[in-house]
Amino acid sequence: METKFDIDAYLEKANNHLKVLTEAHQGTWNIGAADRWDADQETGIITWTFPEGVVVSAPFQIVGTYNSLIAPSSGVGITHR
Repeated sequence: METKFDIDAYLEKANNHLKVLTEAHQGTWNIGAADRWDADQETGIITWTFPEGVVVSAPFQIVGTYNSLIAPSSGVGITHR
């Protein structure tokens, strides 16, 4: 018997995993305390500016976007570019 792939469950699990990773990075790097952040899509560099004048930069890659306005009833909505 073939098992049907449950895309909604898969996306919900992936979204929850990303939330856990984000919370871990916020706790480790204090990213949530930044006054602002800027992402340059041409250079692939994201920069956080903190209240104390500290500026931190790192490479980044966009892997998808989230839009709550188009999220299905499961609460997960991912669109790809």
